[in-house]
Amino acid sequence: MKHLLACTMLTCLLVASKIEAQLYLKAGAGYAASLGGIQIDRDRTETATDNNFKYRYGSFGSGIEVGGTIGYVLAPSVAAELGVWYNLGSKYEATDTRLNPAQNKTVTYTSSLVGLSPAFVVSGEGSRVKAYARFGVVVGIPKYQVVDARPNATTTDKYSGGILFGFQGGFGLVVPLDNKLSIFGELSLQGGSWSPTKLEETSGATTTTFTLKDTFSSSEQFVAAQPSIPYGNIGFRGGVKLDL
Repeated sequence: MKHLLACTMLTCLLVASKIEAQLYLKAGAGYAASLGGIQIDRDRTETATDNNFKYRYGSFGSGIEVGGTIGYVLAPSVAAELGVWYNLGSKYEATDTRLNPAQNKTVTYTSSLVGLSPAFVVSGEGSRVKAYARFGVVVGIPKYQVVDARPNATTTDKYSGGILFGFQGGFGLVVPLDNKLSIFGELSLQGGSWSPTKLEETSGATTTTFTLKDTFSSSEQFVAAQPSIPYGNIGFRGGVKLDL
C-alpha cells in the first residue's frame, strides 16, 4: 500500500509539473481606435440665414484597454487562451447652438466594456523572437449612457441588458527576456455590435424604464426601438508574458 501511495503521488507530481509547464500568463495594456464606425450624432450651428452641420462618426470600441490572459500550450506551435479585459471607454459629444440660447443643448455619449476573449494562438518556431497570430471571439458586457443637457433640463439615458458578441484577433511578436519572462506587442482587431434590451430614462426626479425591441406595435406601452451599437476597433497592445 505504501508503494502504491508513493507511485500515485509521484505520478500526480509528474502530471502537475507537465501541466504547469504548459501554462502561461499575460498582462498588458493598449489603445484602440474606432473601426467601422457609424454616424453617432451631428453638431448644428444655427445662423440668421442657414444651419451648419458637422457629423460625428465613430465606434464605442475605442479607448484605453487593460487586461490579463491565461494560456495553455496544446502543441509546440498552438495554444488556447482566455483573456479578460476592460475598455475604459470612449466619449463623443454633439452640440446644438441656436439663435435663442434657451434652445441650446449638448449631447454626450459614453461607453465602457468588460469582455472575455477566448482564442487560439498559432506561433512560429525556430527563432528567439517568435511571431504569432491569434483568432477568436469576444463576449462582453457594455455600459452605455447618453446625457442630453439643456439650459433648464438634463435627461440621462442608461442602456443595459443583452450581451455583445463579435470576433477578435491579433498579430504580434514575443521577445524572451529569460527562460520564463517575455515581452510582447501586437496589432489587435475587434468587430461586433451590441443590442441592449433595457433603457432607463431619467429626467429630473422621474425615471421611466423602457423595454427595447427590434419589432413592436404602437399599442405597447414603455417599449422603444432597439438600437445596434458598434464596438469595432483596431489598436496596439503590449505587455509581459510569464511561463509557469
